[in-house]
Amino acid sequence: MKRLLKVLAGIVVTLVVLAFVAVFTVTNSNWGREQLRTRVVSALNGAAHGFVSIDRIDGNLLHGLTLHGVTITDSARHPFVNVKEVHAGYAILPFLSRKIELSNVLFVEPDIVLDRRTGERWNYEKIFPTDSLAPKAHTAGIQFGDWLVFKDVRVERGHLTVRLPWAPSDSLKPAARDSVIRVALDSNSRSVIERVAGGFQRVQEYRAIDATMPLMRIAHPGYTTRLFEVDSLRTTALAFAPPAAEVKQLKGTFEMNTDSVWFAVPELHLPASELVLSGRYTLDNGDMALHTVAKPLTLVDAKFLYPALPVDGTATMDLALKWLGAKQQYLVRNLDLKTGSATVKGDIGITLGDTLELHQTNVAFAGVDTRLVEQLVPALDIPRRGILGGRAKIDGALTGMHVDGDVTFNDRRSGVSRVLAIGEIGTDKGV
Repeated sequence: MKRLLKVLAGIVVTLVVLAFVAVFTVTNSNWGREQLRTRVVSALNGAAHGFVSIDRIDGNLLHGLTLHGVTITDSARHPFVNVKEVHAGYAILPFLSRKIELSNVLFVEPDIVLDRRTGERWNYEKIFPTDSLAPKAHTAGIQFGDWLVFKDVRVERGHLTVRLPWAPSDSLKPAARDSVIRVALDSNSRSVIERVAGGFQRVQEYRAIDATMPLMRIAHPGYTTRLFEVDSLRTTALAFAPPAAEVKQLKGTFEMNTDSVWFAVPELHLPASELVLSGRYTLDNGDMALHTVAKPLTLVDAKFLYPALPVDGTATMDLALKWLGAKQQYLVRNLDLKTGSATVKGDIGITLGDTLELHQTNVAFAGVDTRLVEQLVPALDIPRRGILGGRAKIDGALTGMHVDGDVTFNDRRSGVSRVLAIGEIGTDKGV
């Protein structure tokens, strides 16, 4: 991400520098704007290991410009950026101090592809190698690229595709590795995995992006982080296979340094759900800490995470999760779930790693039909039909789990059974 922002900063600096050169060397005419277009395209192609084109430049060059038909591809003509129109306003005074401040920035129908394959660099790193767009070094003071601030930014009908390298674990034996690959490539897989030259990729897609951002602080000598203030964002998010997540409104602040992104999202609206998010994401390894408050979350809005969820029902909860390497921890507090006649209330803690562990779990449930359980866990085949209710406290791993439970099962054929259990239960050698 840091490299991508450096690439964008270099393109902007190149564009604005040449725009101001054009202002003072040619008249504000169609001929002058064509001269600017030619110089910009030549400068960017000279720095790029790929192809850059701009169809046309309009605008009063003293105050701003509009670029039409901006396209950037790699050397094999694979897409990176395709924008129908880019508009940016600016003032001369900050530029004279080597400060790039753009206002009323508009991106119309940007289509961006971020592509990285196993063992390779990102596509934008290959197109614009390190420092290929960097300005000449000076001995002191602010230099071009040190101060890059966008204000009042809008994105209309944007489209983003992210292609990440994917591979099964190196610890797997050949037969297990082949099995994991078959499952990943299966059409029923939640992740979209594609076979490409040299390996596999996980594909994510974000459609119909409309956003307004009061501030994008990409570079500033007074700060060590980059800041993105989002006032409104809408998108159809396909982080997994369909169904998509329909984001109706997102408002928040995103701050990042060289290795991490921090985010605070006080407003996230799905069609019939309202969430509050905050957390941190590590760019290099995908580790994440996330805190979510659902107030409420409808199950139909959450089907993009797990399609087997019922279409009816709601849940309020406080969720904290941590992903650290291969370990995933989920802690749900104040859960209040209702779907059909079933209710579940309480706290649930789950750790997934080398084994499954339940911790700090204390739930009360009623009206849970065995058919609902089988719907949520398709591999499970319960031989008897009936309704479950009761309470359960569970703490520990599968090898040694402390249990305090009182569960009633109302079998449709044989009537009511009740089990009370206090003690420890576990597995040993698969038993």
